[in-house]
Amino acid sequence: MVDITEGDQDAGSTSRAPGSRVPLLVTAAATLTALVLGLFRLGRLSLWYDEAQTVGTVDRPLGDALWRISHWEVNQSPFYLLVAGWIRLGDSEAFLRFLSVAAFVGTVPLLFLLGRRLADARVGALAAVLFALHGFTLEWAQQLRGYALVTCLVTLATLLLVRLLEAPSTRRALAYGLVAALAAYTQFFALLVIGVHVVTVALVRPRGPDRRPFFVAAATLAVALAPLALFLLTQEGDPIYWVEDPSGGQVLDTLSDLSGGGRGQLLAYGVAGALGVAAAFQAVRSRGWSSAWRLLLPVLWVVLPLGFTVLSSATVKPLLVSRFLLVVVPGLILVAAIGVVHLVDHAPRGVAVLALGGLLVASLLGVRATVERPPFEDWRNAVALVADGAEPGDVVVTVPGRAVHAVRYYADPAAVPEEALRSPGDLGDLSGDQVWVLSRRREEAVPNDREVFELALEEQFRLAEETAFHGIEVRRYERR
Repeated sequence: MVDITEGDQDAGSTSRAPGSRVPLLVTAAATLTALVLGLFRLGRLSLWYDEAQTVGTVDRPLGDALWRISHWEVNQSPFYLLVAGWIRLGDSEAFLRFLSVAAFVGTVPLLFLLGRRLADARVGALAAVLFALHGFTLEWAQQLRGYALVTCLVTLATLLLVRLLEAPSTRRALAYGLVAALAAYTQFFALLVIGVHVVTVALVRPRGPDRRPFFVAAATLAVALAPLALFLLTQEGDPIYWVEDPSGGQVLDTLSDLSGGGRGQLLAYGVAGALGVAAAFQAVRSRGWSSAWRLLLPVLWVVLPLGFTVLSSATVKPLLVSRFLLVVVPGLILVAAIGVVHLVDHAPRGVAVLALGGLLVASLLGVRATVERPPFEDWRNAVALVADGAEPGDVVVTVPGRAVHAVRYYADPAAVPEEALRSPGDLGDLSGDQVWVLSRRREEAVPNDREVFELALEEQFRLAEETAFHGIEVRRYERR
């Protein structure tokens, strides 16, 4: 057994050691498992509001889609660009979501390579397994959003950084800078991981000619991120106005999500993570900060983004949303894998087996919860109800107005024509006998919108029927 706290690992050396095929086979099995889980019942759940916004942004003439992405949707813009091409090949829920599944699956071997370079092949293989069985990541890998892609990109960027630190070169510096910038555009919270990279470089303190590639990497990032900085400084409004002020319960819920989805997963990752942190600081005590950076990097990957987000949420601006912090999950998994492998090397076999078994069982339970979860919002059945009952001249109102993209996706234009669709602030002609109102029940929906137009309906219409779906309310009004 190689003690991961003793000495620097020769990158790739463990792959030539006796029995080195086992970690590779385990990683291959984990990759296949991620693919099977990602594809399992991929089209089961309805698109929800955010996914419908993705479709609404790109399902239009290409020039219009590109204009909207570059002016309104800079966050997640690389993902939108991928979807803009992908949707022209097919538009079913499962087909569209496959892009996220592919990113989820691709992260598994990347995490193995990263874990092998930071510690050894056993850590890499265990990290690959834990990622494939991470319920919360799987949940977002089955959605038409960019969170799985940014997780893949921050993992790749970190791997490129490690290679750059091991053997600095201009080519590696450029590759790192471009991938890191791409991750930042895919989801702005990737900037927190780039901050971790900066701290890591400061710990290593490259000297002499080896410093030059890092200036190249910094310059590449600065140039590539300049448009993003301009967008953030000039955008109007607050796109995440709906994020609540943090509470102790919310912090605990976020940590549970990032651990795989629940309290049991939080306990398992808490134990394994504590062991990983202990292993990292044991390496620091024996070798110093600059020599132990490989084991410190995953710890910083978790601690710094989480700490920044909680502190900012408590003092400046609420930011604590679990899915935004998916970028720290690879780091958390690496810390846990390091902790378990360190336990294998230093504790009785029974203790190590118990720790590993507990982590795997908790992960499997998280996967089961993800597979069985209900939809966030059941627009599929809500729109079907309206389409079945709508008559010529009826008006269909969505709250908020941008939820109209979900109606357009699911409704047959013959049953719900475009001219029937209205926003709460623009009801227009109400000459028909019925008005259908589809409202989100999430707090982002700005309930005042509904209050305003319902007052406008009261003089001419009465509430005749109300039906609740997951996350959606459908109200049918009849003329008095």
